[in-house]
Amino acid sequence: AGKVGDGTVYASARPVAVMAGAIDLAVADDLSCARTAEGSLSCWGAATYCDRDEQCQRDSAPTRWQPPEPSLAIALGGPLSTRRVCSLGTRGWACRFGDWVAVPKVGGTVGRLEGGGGLLERDGRAWSWVPSNPPGRPQPHFFQRAGLRVQALSPDGYCAVTADGTGGGRVVCGH
Repeated sequence: AGKVGDGTVYASARPVAVMAGAIDLAVADDLSCARTAEGSLSCWGAATYCDRDEQCQRDSAPTRWQPPEPSLAIALGGPLSTRRVCSLGTRGWACRFGDWVAVPKVGGTVGRLEGGGGLLERDGRAWSWVPSNPPGRPQPHFFQRAGLRVQALSPDGYCAVTADGTGGGRVVCGH
């Protein structure tokens, strides 16, 4: 997960101090990002594949990335690709494609980015979204089309935990 964080890709027999002041962490295969209390992000690792318009980050020590507004949450990896970091601000989610691009708005407020390219609204509606540059329009996810409200999606988007209003729910799968 990620890389060592000191500019190398080698395993270490001892913990490596990467940075101080982190309050949240997102980790993917090739990239790791930490969020600070001030709302900035520091990311490190290797971005092996890059879009044509991106400045690729190779094996690296932490690099500060400033989202369009202070970050309240971060998402990284999975359907976002191992090099894509997204940040939630007060106006919604934005993802870094070289520059920061706003995640398209759906019916309500996108509370979380989930596996399988899923956007989950706070009311439990799920949308499928393929992050690309420029981002396309989200479409109703399989579970929303089946009339279900969900609170979590699996990384591949094939399973979900239903939102039943009690804080727990059933695990359902399908596609």
